[in-house]
This record gives sequence, structure tokens and C-alpha cells, in this order.
Amino acid sequence: MKSLGLFGKFFIAFTIWTVACLSLATYAGSKAYEQDPTLLSKIEDNYNVRIHVGGISKADAGWEETKDTWNFAPPVKKVSFKSINATVSFKKGIGENIIVSATGRLDKSKAPRLLKTEVQADEIIIQQPEDEATSELDVRIEVPPSLAKNIDIVTVNGNVVMENTLTDELAIKTVAGDVILKQIQTQSIALHSVSADIKAEDISAQKVTGKSVSGDLEVSTLTPAEVAFTSISGDVKIKMAPSDKLRFSLKSVSGEIHNSHGSNKNGNIGVSVSTTSGDIEIE
Repeated sequence: MKSLGLFGKFFIAFTIWTVACLSLATYAGSKAYEQDPTLLSKIEDNYNVRIHVGGISKADAGWEETKDTWNFAPPVKKVSFKSINATVSFKKGIGENIIVSATGRLDKSKAPRLLKTEVQADEIIIQQPEDEATSELDVRIEVPPSLAKNIDIVTVNGNVVMENTLTDELAIKTVAGDVILKQIQTQSIALHSVSADIKAEDISAQKVTGKSVSGDLEVSTLTPAEVAFTSISGDVKIKMAPSDKLRFSLKSVSGEIHNSHGSNKNGNIGVSVSTTSGDIEIE
């Protein structure tokens, strides 16, 4: 057996020394914890760090887990929501007021609350603060049917979920945040997306319009509705309530087109869909 060289002996000695130091540190740490169970927290607070399994990292100074609630009384005719990356969910309220609740992490050195709210005449404007003042923001908005005359949503990356909502007009604009709508009753819906997917189920509306660059559009209607969709590369899928008054205009440069409905040239309910490379499917 070949004898160990100088570096081999040094490696063994260094390994033994490291194990001994770790054992001593573990023993000392356990004894210190027995004497003061809050020692770890004191060290973290004193040096503004967080100690975890992966090591030591700088603490998020100023950030706090926060929950905020707002209550808006009538008269209200329009609710506007604008966010960067917040997830927002709408549902029908059971009371007489609009209730807004938000949870997330807040840097109070940049903003006093998780959301900025403003009332202008009969419009409520709800916005996510700028300057990266919030993170992991989740917003819930309950709107009574009597107050939901007009709902306008603008978001960049945040997802939008809306269910069981009654409103006269609904407009949603998103860049990359996905949109899910269920059981919406309204006169008109306007949907705009860059790369986000939009899915709307069980929609009762007189008019539905949508524009997309690469996101898919999928809509199912409970009643015959006038539809106008345009898309570049996103697919468009529409499940229509049957009617002999539907008049279709479906165009695509390179995408496939499937339509299971008959078209009435004299129909007064127009369904217009055009894409560049996205597929079109009508059921």
C-alpha cells in the first residue's frame, strides 16, 4: 500500500480538525439554547440576518406580513382595479357595501398599506402601490349586484379570477396574467391579452369582444351572443349556445378552422373571429 504524501496527511488532519470544531460548535450551541431559547432570534435581530439550513442571509428589513380591509358604501357605479403582479379575485357580495381585502408582504417604508384606494365621484379606484412596496399580494373584492355597474381590471403579471358576478360592463386587460371567468352575467365583456390565456365559462352576455397576441381565448356562452375576437398566434375556442340567428365570419391565414354550427347569412347575431396562425374552433 502506497504511503500518504504530505498533502494526504494534511487533508486527513484538516478533516479531523473540522469534525472536531463542528462537534464542539454543535455542543456549545445546544447548551446556549438550553440557557436561552430566544438566542437565535436575538442574533438575527441584532445583526439583521436570517439563519437557516442553507446558511445565513440578509433579512428583509422593513417587510411585514400584512392584511388590510376596506369597506365602500354606495353610491358606486364603477370599480377599477390596477396591479402589476397581484392576484385578484372577484365574487358577488352578499351585503350592501363593496368589501376589499388584501394579504401580502409590505415594505412600510415605501407604502402605508397594501393597496392605494381612491374614490372619485361614483368610481372606486384600487391600485397596487409602485416602487416594489408589496410582494405575494392577494386581493379579494366582493361586489354586490346593485353596485357592480362597471368593472375595469388592468394587470401586468397578476392572475384574475372572477366568478358568480353580475355587472353591466366588464373590461379586463392583461399582459401575462391568466384570466379565469365563471358564471358571469353582463351586457358586454371586453378581453385584451398579450401572452396570457383567457378562459370564460358559462357566460351570459349580449356582446363579447377579445384581442390577443399569443394567448389563447376560450369562451363558452349560455345565451347567444355577438362575438368579435382577433388573435395573432393564440388559439380561439368558442362554445356557443345554439341559435338559428348566428352569422359567422371566420378567417385565418395559416390556422385551422372548425365550425360545428350552421351559419345564417341573414342572422342578426354576428360571430367574427380572425387569426394569423392560431386555430379557430366553434362548438
